[in-house]
Amino acid sequence: MREYCHPVVLTINGRADRVVLDASAYQKLVDQIDDLEALEGIKRGVADVQAGRVTPIKCMYVCM
Repeated sequence: MREYCHPVVLTINGRADRVVLDASAYQKLVDQIDDLEALEGIKRGVADVQAGRVTPIKCMYVCM
């Protein structure tokens, strides 16, 4: 696994049951998921703005 940087698939009765990753590969996967979730949120926000589903906020501070 370390030499080739590939996950190891463990099987039970010939069917994949678990996948083993090294820690750095797992962290990379988690970081990619976080990035994708952030992008999905941004896409939803842009779609809301384009569709007019926004409410302006009122200034809570004295504008100078």
